[in-house]
Amino acid sequence: TGGVVPARLTDLKTLCERMAFRPLGFVVTTEAITHYLKIKEGTPLTAILIKTSVTEAAVTIVRVGKIEGTHAVGRSGDLAADVREGLARFGKQESLPTRMILYDGGEDLTDLSQQLMAFDWQEHLPFLHLPNIEPAENAFSITAIAVAGGAEIAKSLGFTVNIKPDLETQKYKILRQSLEQDDA
Repeated sequence: TGGVVPARLTDLKTLCERMAFRPLGFVVTTEAITHYLKIKEGTPLTAILIKTSVTEAAVTIVRVGKIEGTHAVGRSGDLAADVREGLARFGKQESLPTRMILYDGGEDLTDLSQQLMAFDWQEHLPFLHLPNIEPAENAFSITAIAVAGGAEIAKSLGFTVNIKPDLETQKYKILRQSLEQDDA
């Protein structure tokens, strides 16, 4: 988190000059997702975000809307082992968020989430109970970037942004929290 990758700054500057763009800011994907889910669900996000690509898995821990960090791990043939390695890189943790959100990747996220569900997380890492693994819809990160970017642009232009949470998502979240408490 925290900014544009230095190797891309020159490319972005050149692109903006050639296209006569006047950039108003930038959006970091994990921050956009955190912002988007807070708007959508009505509460700050606490979860493990897992961004997959062909070559790596990026594991991000978010607690109460604050990003603790991201660790990228090279992809092996076993996504669960890759995510376990990424989580281990955070060092000793008292407990880990029990919600995992799997996004991007170009692969079938349902299959990848099945791999994660089959892994015994509690045996290897400090989870209070079995994590809930959610494959995101295809345009999830693009939607999050558009919402967060649009809000930032509106603010930079002097507009007041007031977005209300999605009531159906809030109902689902309350039900999920109730079920998690019953399991504990």
